Amino acid sequence: MPTTAPPDFLSNLSLHVSDVETSLAFYRDGLDLPILLDTGWTSDPARLAVAGLPLTASLRSVTVEIPGTAPNMSLIEFRDIEREIVPQPAFQDAGGVHFAFRVTDMAKSLAAVAEVAAIEPLGTPLEILGADGVVKIVFFRDPDGFVVELIEKAA
Repeated sequence: MPTTAPPDFLSNLSLHVSDVETSLAFYRDGLDLPILLDTGWTSDPARLAVAGLPLTASLRSVTVEIPGTAPNMSLIEFRDIEREIVPQPAFQDAGGVHFAFRVTDMAKSLAAVAEVAAIEPLGTPLEILGADGVVKIVFFRDPDGFVVELIEKAA
């Protein structure tokens, strides 16, 4: 068996978004995730080359903090390059992804997100037995169609 060098933690989650300002309204203003870094628009050849992108492209990456966790989340928009807005897979499809945020007040969090984006729960919020006891969960999509889950520890 080969020797492995497993990762020691998840450093970052990056979402390639259609419009970084719309995504910021959702994550920064709606979910109250603070900005750690905003690169502004850049055509840095090293950043483009490492991803195999043409050096004529540009990108803006805004990294937000996910409080209480090691990984951060980057919202990245590309310009000056051909790109498509692709539909996200159905919730159950292979290749689909969702990520969950633990919140202290689900109703307040949903109301704050609804102020900045039109969201519809994918189903009825539900209480289930999770790893940390009984939790309330709800799923909805962000402005680019990524599935977001909110988790609240039940009282």
